[in-house]
Amino acid sequence: MLDYHVHTPLCKHATGRPAAMVQAAFDAGLKEIAFLDHLTLPPLPTDHSMAAKDVPFYLNCIRELAVAWEGKIRVLAGLEIDFHPESLEAIRHIIQSYDLDMVAGSVHFVQGHNIASRSRRNTWSHLPPLPLFHAYIDAMETLVAADFCDILCHLDLMDKFAPDLSPEERKQTDRRMEKLLDAVSQKKLVVEINGSGLDQPMGRPYPSDFLLKACKKRNIPVTLASDAHRPESVGKYTETLLGHIRAAGYDSIAGFDRRRQRILPLASLLQKADYPPKETPCA
Repeated sequence: MLDYHVHTPLCKHATGRPAAMVQAAFDAGLKEIAFLDHLTLPPLPTDHSMAAKDVPFYLNCIRELAVAWEGKIRVLAGLEIDFHPESLEAIRHIIQSYDLDMVAGSVHFVQGHNIASRSRRNTWSHLPPLPLFHAYIDAMETLVAADFCDILCHLDLMDKFAPDLSPEERKQTDRRMEKLLDAVSQKKLVVEINGSGLDQPMGRPYPSDFLLKACKKRNIPVTLASDAHRPESVGKYTETLLGHIRAAGYDSIAGFDRRRQRILPLASLLQKADYPPKETPCA
């Protein structure tokens, strides 16, 4: 099995050295792990992200680990880029400058509010939720149209802390999300099923089962993601995530290699590696 979304301390809010993340993936029986650390550029706040100048060091460390674990577990290197239209030129320059296995896109900021932060939700949780949901979907539509990424992270992140929508409001946002998925399908992007929502009040992965089934209807590939910020979270909830994607009708997931998409039958990902790693300076 695989985990295509783990972080490093370079993002300033994760713990555990990269080597510990790989060891945890190996111990969990995973066959692939992808580092997808945060890169957030101005004008967005950058206090929960590596800086652009950190990218070479970050990638060198991950590539060293890939060599150290070669033949035991595949170690891949990517970026989770927080999208803002004003940073698109800088984003394109960065992803064209480095040899990445995947580029993921995400939206954490809506109308200036950090919708993913527990400590900052009091700045917006009192606001009417429907306009915020629409603003989030607007941002996701712009992200998809920008055509720079391979994977969409936590598709319905707006549900993490937002007040509940009324049934009619939910119908409105569902219709808009389905329209978004039409664009995702046209761009041939992958949607991650992200287990971190299971540790939040919502108590479910991103995306919802409704949206996951809508992805399958459109033949949108999916991949597995823990969004781990510490070693003990690597590969967390893998079996639960598999249950959700199988219930939606999937029998395969997407993998990547130098930004080339690979279709991986679930049956091929169930064997556990059993060899020790080589030594590496990044350990």
